[in-house]
Amino acid sequence: MDGIKEQYHSQTGEEVFDRIGFIDQSLYFLERPEECPHCGHHSLHGIEIIGACIGSLYWECGHCLEATLKYSKKQTIRYLDRTRKLYINLENLPTIWQELPN
Repeated sequence: MDGIKEQYHSQTGEEVFDRIGFIDQSLYFLERPEECPHCGHHSLHGIEIIGACIGSLYWECGHCLEATLKYSKKQTIRYLDRTRKLYINLENLPTIWQELPN
């Protein structure tokens, strides 16, 4: 590619999972909880990771910023493993909507 160095992320799903830093790894909510299980605030948002799954992969509190599992730890790691070897050319991001899906 013309001067663009292709770089792929090669971390395992478990490595990415550990970097996110889920405090309670046994507690998960398939539906968005009414309040944060860590601070009780009502500002939970779904966080999506490109290539992992359709929709939100986990919940994050807008107040305390703690991450809460949407799926079990095992399933979340499986979804994160899907992102290995994923390459996104960020230089084309502003016009990506004009391109055909790959």
